[in-house]
Amino acid sequence: MDKATLRQDALAWLETLPPIAKAQIMADNLRQLNELPEWQGAQKIGITYSMPNELPTQMIIEAALKQGKEVYLPKCLPQRRLVFLPYRTNDVLIKSAFGVYEPQGNQRGEDVKLDLLIVPGLRFAIDSGMRVGFGGGYYDRFLAQFTGNTVALSTAKLVVKQADWPVEIFDQAVDKILIGVEQNANNK
Repeated sequence: MDKATLRQDALAWLETLPPIAKAQIMADNLRQLNELPEWQGAQKIGITYSMPNELPTQMIIEAALKQGKEVYLPKCLPQRRLVFLPYRTNDVLIKSAFGVYEPQGNQRGEDVKLDLLIVPGLRFAIDSGMRVGFGGGYYDRFLAQFTGNTVALSTAKLVVKQADWPVEIFDQAVDKILIGVEQNANNK
């Protein structure tokens, strides 16, 4: 299946999930994340601030801050580049042209070395760690240079055993995929 169709299907499915189900999935992802040595040892975490139709990363951000970790959010720059800027609880975020919440501030960004990057996506392959992102190529470009640990947070509905999409040469894999479950088992 092509990536555009998979993106549409994943987003349509996420739209059908009630907020409580999304929260349950992410709570289970957070439970699993807390058990990972990569999370336990990380001081600087990169993560996106989710939009309403996505799984809510805000609880992951809050947990990281409560644990004394530094949180960095991505900012999109020209030429499909990402930089990660520091985030604190009351920081004002702006909605980018892509509809993503980003930190205000320095367009050039900091040259921060993240210990752990939580990578967004709409579909993941267990065997290879490959992902279907949101279609901009920002994360693939960033991941090609990134040397830290990577984790994706997902749910069974968005994870397959093997990639059922064309994997392209520039696509980048994640190290681990956590599969959160919701109590009402809507992940069929």
